[in-house]
Amino acid sequence: MHNNHIFYNHSQLLELLSYLMFHFHRKDFETSQLLSKIEDEQSLGAQLQKKIKELQVNEIPKTLLPTFTVLCNECKSLLKMTLLHSTGSY
Repeated sequence: MHNNHIFYNHSQLLELLSYLMFHFHRKDFETSQLLSKIEDEQSLGAQLQKKIKELQVNEIPKTLLPTFTVLCNECKSLLKMTLLHSTGSY
């Protein structure tokens, strides 16, 4: 039978340990960066959802739009008449 034991000396073990620690820390750093990006994206998504809700609340309901348009046109007419009257032009 053949024994497949691998023997390392002290400096080789330190070098291997250093290599493994470096890669572990690099992966940990990359994971941390990815988590930070995910948190930023989630925060942005929440802000966008809030803005969408604000816009939906502040939007003129579609059923009121024709009435709103008529009122705007009437206001324009009244404003025009007021301007004409104040300048003396009829």
